[in-house]
This record gives sequence, C-alpha cells and structure tokens, in this order.
Amino acid sequence: MRIRLTCGNRRTDGGGTDRGAAAVEFALLIPIFVMLTFGMLTAGLAFWHNIAITQGARDAARLGSTYPISGSPGPGELTLTAWLDMVANVAAVEAGFPSIGELTDHGFVCVAFVAGSGLAGVDSAAVTFGRVGDLPDGVTDTQCFDDGDRPDDRVQVRIHREAEFNAVFLGTTWDLNTRSSIPYERS
Repeated sequence: MRIRLTCGNRRTDGGGTDRGAAAVEFALLIPIFVMLTFGMLTAGLAFWHNIAITQGARDAARLGSTYPISGSPGPGELTLTAWLDMVANVAAVEAGFPSIGELTDHGFVCVAFVAGSGLAGVDSAAVTFGRVGDLPDGVTDTQCFDDGDRPDDRVQVRIHREAEFNAVFLGTTWDLNTRSSIPYERS
C-alpha cells in the first residue's frame, strides 16, 4: 500500500484544483454579512433614539411638575406660555433634537399643563412644536394625550421621532413614540 502526500494544489476527481473557491464563497456571502452588520447598527441607533425620547419625556415632565407657574407670575414664577416653552425645549434637547426651533417633519414635541382642581388661575393649555400640518392623533389644544378624567393638575409630555432602519438592500422608517404624565406638585 502506497500513500502519497502532496503539498500545494490538491487534485480532485475532475482533475481541476480548488483554487479560487474561497474567493467565490466570500463573494457570495459578503452581501449577507454587510446586510446583517448595517441592520444591527441601524437597529441599535433606533433603539438608542427610543431610549433617548423616553428619558426626554420623563425628564421634561418631572421638571415641569416642580417648576412654579402662575396665572399672575410673581418672582421666580413663569407665565403658562413661558413655562410650556421651557418644558418643551427641555424635552426636545433631552430627546436628542438640537432645540425646539430645529424640529422638522420627522418629529414633534407636545407639552401640556392639564388643569384639574388644584392650581387657581391657570387653565389647561398645550403647545406643539415640530411636524408641520395636522396635529398627531390625540393631540388637542389643551392635552397631548387622553389620560382619563383625573381630578389632579398634571404635566403631559409626548414626543415622536422617526428613526430609519437600513440593512443595505432593505430599509424602512420606524415611528418612535413616547409619552409621560406626572402630577403637578407645586400649588
């Protein structure tokens, strides 16, 4: 019995060699790896944007719930309009937008003070920045969303942002929405 060991090119039954097989396999598989890589990166960015808008809504609602407002402002108090603008700007910045003035059709911020029975002289009001045209579903001139018939004064913040998912050959836009409602603590 004779065993023959060879180095270099290996012969197959057809008499050819395996040279170039790895290059062909690489060329066939690289588009799949690129799609997976870009898909994971853009999905991760979209998830990060979702976390940012959720935290932005919470932070803005919490700030608004403790910041003093008044129908006739005294020292250290804001008018309702100035208060709404300040809370909306905090929500936009915390959500990853540069500022309220730089919101586009791809996102909006709604901030509302919903008057219950506690704060005298201040009525319900809302302000919306961003998306031009029709207000998003559920947004009125006094509320950002319906959170029931609660008797307490409360701060509502709603943020919407579009995030793009792109996996080279496949792409779509995801709508990211969040909202927060916190009772107003100052009286």
